[in-house]
This record gives sequence, C-alpha cells and structure tokens, in this order.
Amino acid sequence: MAITETEEDKRARKCCSFIVFVIVVTPLFVVYVRYGQSIQRPNIYVNSASVNPFAISNSTSPVTAKWNVTFITAVWNFTFDIDNPNKNKIFMYFNGFDFNVTYGEDVLSSGSIEPFELERKESNLINKTINTLPATISEQAAKRMEDELSRSNVVNFHITIKGVVSLDTEVPFMANNLIIKTHCENLKMLFSSDRRAGKMLGPSKCQVKWYRYAGMDDRRHKEYMLGFYYL
Repeated sequence: MAITETEEDKRARKCCSFIVFVIVVTPLFVVYVRYGQSIQRPNIYVNSASVNPFAISNSTSPVTAKWNVTFITAVWNFTFDIDNPNKNKIFMYFNGFDFNVTYGEDVLSSGSIEPFELERKESNLINKTINTLPATISEQAAKRMEDELSRSNVVNFHITIKGVVSLDTEVPFMANNLIIKTHCENLKMLFSSDRRAGKMLGPSKCQVKWYRYAGMDDRRHKEYMLGFYYL
C-alpha cells in the first residue's frame, strides 16, 4: 500500500530543507562579505632613493688581459613605505624580503628587509643602505647607462622585491602564507653634473603580486593566481 504524502508533510519537508540551506549558506555568506571582498594586497612604495658615491669604471680582467670588464661601485639609500590597506581584522606578518637593484637585465646590488608585522590600516617606513662592491655589468648596459647620462643625467633603475607574507584572517580555510613578488620600475635617478651622486625624482608605487606558498624550495613552488584575493 503506497503512502501518500500530505500537504502538511510537503510543507514540513520544504521548511526543513530551507532551514538546512540557511544554516549552511549563512556562515559562508558572512565570511565572504566580511573577508572575500575586502582582502587587499599590501601597497609598496619607494618613497625616496639616492646613490652616493656612484662610479662606472673599466678594468682588465685578471684572468686574461684580452678582456675589459666594466664595474659599478655605489652606495644606495632607499626608503620603502609598506602598508596594509585592509579595514577588517587582517593581520600581515612579513617574513623578510630580499630585493635587487637592476639596470636592464644586470643586477647592480642586493639587499634584504628584516621581518616585521602590520595591523590593519598600518604602514611601515623602512630605510635601507646597501653597498655595491665593484659589481660587473655587461658592456652593453654600461654603454646604455653612459648614453642616458650624456643625454639628460637621468638613469632609469628598477627594484625587484621578493618575500613571504603570512596572513591572519581568523578564517581557517584561507591561504595563510603567500609569496610576494614586487616590481618597482622606471625609478628615474637624476645625477649631479660630475655623475658621482644621484637622487630619485619623486616617489614610485610598485606593482605587487602574490601567490600561494607551496613550500620552502622556491624552485618547486606552485604559482597560480588566487581569484579569492583579486590578483
């Protein structure tokens, strides 16, 4: 004998289904509204930069007298401004950064930024001084640099920054560790008439990208953009 479902049973089943739906969806919706729409990458700026002294020199390679080697010797001073733009309770811990000063494909100098943390809407000014021991650059790069100095006494340098940031969002299933890769391009440095000192023409905002951190070995980490973080 078939059991016929009454209208009251149908209403009760629909009501239970709706209650289950609300119980499941509501927490997810709250998390999405509170965090999903508001998690922003940190802002990184080069507030100021200068170099003094600065020298380009040529020397004969100690290995063979047939090759001339071009060197750059410099002392760089940078002020970085790094801020956490998030309004909600999103805490950022920066596990130290490495950065390179480059001209084209040539790395002129390298430095590091010690670990620090940022609460929401907090910023941190970081001053760094790095010495460039006589660093070799390609002959082509040296020629381009000399040409820029001859035309306008202005040279475009670049900074790349790389590190790991840990997020504390109070949401267990969200990524906690992210790799940050930052490019600060076209830092215009105006040099003195004797070309021994230069100063950056105004601050520069850097392009920041971050990726899921998959392990200590950076060569094997999986890089894919996280749509949840609006990359």
